[in-house]
Amino acid sequence: MTLTVSVESLSAAASLATRVKDRSAQVRRTLLVRADDSRSTGLLLLLRGREDRAVGRGGDLRLKLLLSLLWVAGAPPYDVSYPARAWATLLDLREPERAGARRVSQALQWLDERRFIELEQQIGRPPRVTLLRETGFGEPYEPPGAINNRLTQRLQGTTGVQRAALQEQREGERYLQLPPTMWTQGWIQTLSAPGLAMLLVLLAESVGNPDREVWLTPDLAQRRYGLSAATRSAGLRELVDFRAAKVKRRSVSRDVFDYRRVRNVYRLDPAALAAPPQRSNEVPFDPFEDVG
Repeated sequence: MTLTVSVESLSAAASLATRVKDRSAQVRRTLLVRADDSRSTGLLLLLRGREDRAVGRGGDLRLKLLLSLLWVAGAPPYDVSYPARAWATLLDLREPERAGARRVSQALQWLDERRFIELEQQIGRPPRVTLLRETGFGEPYEPPGAINNRLTQRLQGTTGVQRAALQEQREGERYLQLPPTMWTQGWIQTLSAPGLAMLLVLLAESVGNPDREVWLTPDLAQRRYGLSAATRSAGLRELVDFRAAKVKRRSVSRDVFDYRRVRNVYRLDPAALAAPPQRSNEVPFDPFEDVG
């Protein structure tokens, strides 16, 4: 069953895709990955609204809006000036001219206060939104791909401490890409906050190897991304249900005489993301149930 996204939303997405020449959104892995066990992440803050919450009210909109800004404003001069109702239409919010526009304005204000963006009010025009580095520290934005290219060139011919420092810096610029079909086919509009979060996680885990089968133990997922078991389970179930990811059971037993254990592994399906979301209603087993 194909899910319904409004014609207005898809038309807005197609218009933006033309404006940005069908480029993808570059998202730094540091938005998702914890620097250490004691720290939160930008993703967690977006979802929760503050660090002491589970997924909070408005978390899905904050995340979707920031990802949309990374898509639309991801090239120099890294700013845009569109009315709130246009963003509300793009994200298929209810009553985009009123309630939806208010929600967008509130989300933009929140992103500005948390230093994901810089919001500049303009007389007689929509506010100017300037991207900041998506880690939330208020640093000027530059696409990670461009920085990666520069660092790769600088690595040539370097050795020792200098080379190690450049490699560490380049590691901080690793990124994943969201194709324009995330918007033009209705994925951003359709996925819930947990579903979108887990899509980002699977993309991050398979950077450089799109066919990789991903297995995340609950402990590893918590330590690396800080997401709750409920968010992980709901998100993975949704991705499988919408056919964005495929799940298989893999045996971890060494031979037939071992105690039988299987684990669930996940692989994103790029072909599915190039088409509209379709609900399969066939989630054959618990996404986190390992069987002994």
